[in-house]
Amino acid sequence: VEGTETHKRVCALCTKEEVANCTYGEEGWAHDDASDPSSHSKTCTACGNVAAEACSFTENVVAPTHTEGGYTEHTCETCGYSYQDNEQDALGHTWGEWTHVEGTENADAQHKHVCTADDGGEETLNCSFSERVVAPTCTVRGYTEHTCADCGYFYRDQYQEAPGHHYEDGVCVDCGAREDAVLGDVNSDGRVSIADAVMLLRHFAGYEVNIDLAVADINCDGSKDLGDVTYLMQMLNGWYPAS
Repeated sequence: VEGTETHKRVCALCTKEEVANCTYGEEGWAHDDASDPSSHSKTCTACGNVAAEACSFTENVVAPTHTEGGYTEHTCETCGYSYQDNEQDALGHTWGEWTHVEGTENADAQHKHVCTADDGGEETLNCSFSERVVAPTCTVRGYTEHTCADCGYFYRDQYQEAPGHHYEDGVCVDCGAREDAVLGDVNSDGRVSIADAVMLLRHFAGYEVNIDLAVADINCDGSKDLGDVTYLMQMLNGWYPAS
């Protein structure tokens, strides 16, 4: 019956009419994919009558996370059709500093950083190394040092043994050390003490002091500077730094 959700049938002999409600089966409302604006319809299984109406949407706003984009989802509660719009990009992680991963060593070392927003985000990568070759001195062995610029982890390999001094007329031709000299005894009093550290400090501060610079390279790195004073003080306090 036009304009209603009913159908009728008429007796061919007496013209009596019988009216009944339309029945739509289990499928019920179905979205009309070609509709714009969106609508849905249902078809009577008895008479083929099509009932149609516009979709009525509810909105659900999904905020973006560090890994997933955000959007607004519109859903018709009648037919279940939904669509998304107002899309937003994922926020991305806010990474903290790289730290070395314990248990990974040498060329196989790794580092990781975690998201400072405490969302569980974590990324682990192989360390990327730069190399620095340290030549041996007369008394300290040389090596190649590999350092990761991101996390600061480093390791050493390719060690070269210290060749020792090569004396001519009591003086090493390579570093200038005296054969009978005591390394660190810059004031030549026959012993190494705090007085030598003071004299070295005065020298590096620009004062005119009488010292033996041939024994001033205390850390044997090939140069004479404040690093030797630090090394000497550590020795005098009983701590012998690793060479």
